[in-house]
Amino acid sequence: MPSNRELMRSLEVSQTTVTTAMRELVARGILIRRHGRPLEVAPTHQQDRGTVAVVIPATPLRYYFDIIDGLEGQLSDMGYQLSVVYQRQFFSADSWQLFERLGHLNLRAVVLTVLEDVAAILDFRQRCPGVAVMLMDSAIDGPVHEAISDNAEGGRLVGRHLMEQGCRRLLYIGSWEGPAYTCEERLRGLRAAWRDANRNPDDIRVIQSSNTRERARLMIGERLDKDGLDFDGVFAYMDLAAAGACDALLDRGIRIPEQVKVAGFSNLAELHDCPVPLTSVEQHVRELASHGARELVLAMESPEPRLVRLLRPVTLVARRSTTMNAAATHTPFDVPETAAVLT
Repeated sequence: MPSNRELMRSLEVSQTTVTTAMRELVARGILIRRHGRPLEVAPTHQQDRGTVAVVIPATPLRYYFDIIDGLEGQLSDMGYQLSVVYQRQFFSADSWQLFERLGHLNLRAVVLTVLEDVAAILDFRQRCPGVAVMLMDSAIDGPVHEAISDNAEGGRLVGRHLMEQGCRRLLYIGSWEGPAYTCEERLRGLRAAWRDANRNPDDIRVIQSSNTRERARLMIGERLDKDGLDFDGVFAYMDLAAAGACDALLDRGIRIPEQVKVAGFSNLAELHDCPVPLTSVEQHVRELASHGARELVLAMESPEPRLVRLLRPVTLVARRSTTMNAAATHTPFDVPETAAVLT
């Protein structure tokens, strides 16, 4: 390791900055401090078995940062580097060229966090057969690895919870922009809960919105103005759409949860300004990414070819948007002690 003085000079930073960074690296096990000796790189971090690239959208959501944290910690422990690639278009027909340019990094695998163009992924697998592909919370019929939250079970948990709260007519908000797999799986679980209770499946209406809160607010508002309040429960494919539904309902004086219960999916940290603390499904994204990274590395290093099919559990966090018995306030992505957690 270079000395602190050398790092200060080469990086043009203060001694305090260098000292703080070194302490953090020691705390994370990347560096080792031995009495009377300079700092050393931990043995597991001296190995460089290659690079795994993760592709995330240029969207500052904590969900994607949690994926990065989960991947980075596990890959680092197993001797791999993580390279983060930000893209506006998540994976298009010419994306494979991007990863060919990463060849100098000894690219071993690509992790995709959003699925758009299946043909492009299969084309990439043909062009770069030595590079593994893992889908995070998506699935396709092809030679790729998958690490998935149990989206269907999440939908089932929401359906049961809304029925317990007295809901009889639901509105499901899907997305024309989001991955079809997750939208369909969450709806499938919701319908399964309805069938299990011998409810009429026609009592679940489905509409499509975008992934933005404002667009969901406008769409739900237009529907309310046109058709009136013909539902008493809302389940949105993701939290941003659920927050938009809350906005539209409250704009028209409709009380939550007294008249309409609202639930989302993903337990996003960014919804601290939601007018009503939002019931949501926690995906435990860090753990999903960490387990996915471990299974991906084991598959890459296995002498026999195999595909990872990882399915991880989810939990439902009930808050004031569906029940008056839950906590009046909440800390996003940390389950409050007074909230109900269903598994």
